[in-house]
Amino acid sequence: MRKSTLRIAAIGVAALALVGFSATAASAAVSPTAPKPANSFGNFYIADGGDTGDVLAPGTELEFDYQAVGRPDNTAAGVDNHFPASAEVAETVTTFIAPIGQELTPAAWLTTGTTGFFPGNKEVWLPNVALSGFTLPGTSSIDTIKASGGDFSLGFAYQKTNGLYVVQDGAYFTHITVQPGTGSWTFETPSGDTPPPVDPTLTGDVDLEATTIAGPPPVDGTLNLTVPAAAKVTFNAATLVDGLSTSTGALPNVTVQDDRNASKPGWKLTASVNDFAGPSATIEKKQLGMVPTIVSGTTGAVVGATQVAGSAAWNGTTVASAPAAAGTGTTVVGANLTFVAPADKPVGTYTSKMTLTLVSE
Repeated sequence: MRKSTLRIAAIGVAALALVGFSATAASAAVSPTAPKPANSFGNFYIADGGDTGDVLAPGTELEFDYQAVGRPDNTAAGVDNHFPASAEVAETVTTFIAPIGQELTPAAWLTTGTTGFFPGNKEVWLPNVALSGFTLPGTSSIDTIKASGGDFSLGFAYQKTNGLYVVQDGAYFTHITVQPGTGSWTFETPSGDTPPPVDPTLTGDVDLEATTIAGPPPVDGTLNLTVPAAAKVTFNAATLVDGLSTSTGALPNVTVQDDRNASKPGWKLTASVNDFAGPSATIEKKQLGMVPTIVSGTTGAVVGATQVAGSAAWNGTTVASAPAAAGTGTTVVGANLTFVAPADKPVGTYTSKMTLTLVSE
């Protein structure tokens, strides 16, 4: 990356004291209140049903027995989000495979599966939509769908009256294509991304026209690093892990403020650490491990590599950085620390110092 040759209040340096310890220790017609949609009432993303819960890319080909689940959004943290409760109170919830356009008609569903409400509310979390799991009755069977293939809707619906009706705003689904014979399948971008068609007799257009004026051009401010006054990490009481004294701590949050809104050159926050000194021995700095974190900020900053206790490198180690055209605004950075004492070191309190340095790219 191209380095800046300017020094415009762009370098901040702070020292941080570290203290480590070495120790020994359904079937019927649709409800009249539920208008038939041209698409899902909300996004229905297909996600991995294993350990990750990651959303899969539309068009991904999945095996017949792939453990797939549904999610209402595709963000990294969205695996914990639930499908919202329906506007009309639901009594049950059912997963379905249906002919396209028949999602709100349980009598037309080809086959169904089981799911349930999240405990304590009428929401749904990660409904199971693995094709091999659709073993309940419908107008067809999953074996027939697997053998013949075709295009279908896959999702779930909130229901009432012993499953006779789909409630208002109560169906979430996407469209899938099943290959005949193998049962492997692909899926579309969530149909909830496209709003339902509107009756043209109930709409009207209004032309809008606005004239803008130029605002002030962006200007460069300064790059600053803020570390809490008298910052210190006192590690937790040590425990034995694989026979070695191990303790953990957390770096106090530090703040990078980049107000260089014109040039946007980017920045890098690095850390150096001294060896740990004890009453009668020294423990090398490589025994300090670090997992950097971005605590807050939407500036495009990224964390540096994890440092593993026992093999950590502490010569200008990157804690966080922001590339050119990113990083402006406020970024709060933290880190989880681990201190592992070698077995041959005497019990005692060991101290060191971490120096944080912020430089412009």
